[in-house]
Amino acid sequence: MWLGQLPPDDQRLLVRLPYRVGLFLSAADTTGGLVADMEERQALRVLLTAYVQDTLKSQQIQILMEETIAQQSDWPHWGDEISAVPSECVQAITLLSPILNAKDLSAFKANLIEIALTVALAYREIDKATHGLTRMNIYLHLWLDRWRAFIAGDAISAQDEILNVSAAERQALQLLAQSLERDIRLGGRTLKGAA
Repeated sequence: MWLGQLPPDDQRLLVRLPYRVGLFLSAADTTGGLVADMEERQALRVLLTAYVQDTLKSQQIQILMEETIAQQSDWPHWGDEISAVPSECVQAITLLSPILNAKDLSAFKANLIEIALTVALAYREIDKATHGLTRMNIYLHLWLDRWRAFIAGDAISAQDEILNVSAAERQALQLLAQSLERDIRLGGRTLKGAA
């Protein structure tokens, strides 16, 4: 197994990273409080478990995801220094580039981005309790984004996709896109990651 051939610190970095990426997004916006945190962590747990059951992705990444799930009892202890996740992504890509082929490396990046997006979409921080002017501003931006997408001939995103991802979560996704050097499509916009 390729993962077992790496030094223990590198293994630890790679095995923890899928879960930590989800925590990074969950921690980006505390607006929803404990309820949001619980829903986002549940979405993270379900998603990571689904990855292990999905046999269509990269076999190399399957091994990594299985190890992440195997260490599930340690997840409560993996929330330390969560702001380091973008730099950990850079470190992981640097580590994996000479080990994995381009397809497997791309699958690794795609998995991390999908985990981040799923957690961001798991809970709508914008609700009826949000101040009226703030909600009006959000809906105005939603309308402008949809109008720009219509004019540009781009696909118009579902309203839920846009409303469920807060500005703070969008910033966290932007950091991940840059760290992973991969664009993320969200709400009719592209968060640039590739140089």
